[in-house]
Amino acid sequence: MKNRIIKTTFALMLCLSMLVSTDVTAKVKSGTWKNMKWSYNTKTRLLKVWGNGYMDYVGDLGAAAGWVQYTKTYDAKKLVISGNVKSVGYLCFLDYQKLEEVVLPKNIKIISDEAFMKCSNLKRINLPYGLNRIKDGAFALTSINKLEIPGTVKCLEAKSLASMVDLKELNVNNGVKELGDSFLDSDTKLRILRLPKSLRVLDEYCLIGCGLKKVTIPSGVANIREGAFSDMKKLKTIKIKSVKVKEWGKKLFYTFGRKPHKIKVIVPKSKYKEYKKIILKNAGNKKVKVVKAKRF
Repeated sequence: MKNRIIKTTFALMLCLSMLVSTDVTAKVKSGTWKNMKWSYNTKTRLLKVWGNGYMDYVGDLGAAAGWVQYTKTYDAKKLVISGNVKSVGYLCFLDYQKLEEVVLPKNIKIISDEAFMKCSNLKRINLPYGLNRIKDGAFALTSINKLEIPGTVKCLEAKSLASMVDLKELNVNNGVKELGDSFLDSDTKLRILRLPKSLRVLDEYCLIGCGLKKVTIPSGVANIREGAFSDMKKLKTIKIKSVKVKEWGKKLFYTFGRKPHKIKVIVPKSKYKEYKKIILKNAGNKKVKVVKAKRF
């Protein structure tokens, strides 16, 4: 009986020693970079960045953010930015290929150019209400498949959501007024796009190259500029609910380097004659057909 108790006690002590030794291997590295502080846990693979104000950009290696210079952070699976940080800096998390989730603070205002570009495993990111700007290629070449844009982003800037190769669903909340030049360029897997009543402007080539099969243009839109629906290889139907369109660009449905395909454009009954004449004149695609809506 005593031998059995001794053996059991020894086994428990051995297990505890193994647990302790495992914890010891975890290393937390921390530092300060300009107005930001950061820490990284090699065991949990959690990278934390906090501070006050706008995050600077990453230049050459000598000027790179402290967490970038500590190359083990490239193994991070989760990034939490907190405190009064107001921007994610240019290139600050470029090529973090193992990163899967990003948590942003409520005070964030700007996500800069290519901030998360080539984070090829990034699937989840929250965009808080209060965010004002998303810049060129902010999420390019990530694995995000669903994204919600807060209404505080008044304009989705040029190429802001371009090259999001796995994006399938995009919800744009009320408050957004403009879709910028090529903002969805090359998002070939996109199937669902929900646009708000607040939308007023579809800028040049705004939906170029994206994978949508159908698009509904809300009732408040007044400007549809050149090439807005160009080179959309899978596009079949567009519903234009607005009776307020005053500006129409040229080559609206132009295709680059391939034969045009059939596209049906459904317009309001009250604007059928006016819109049909303008759309066919500016379509840049002889297979576009304009039809009268029964109802919207």
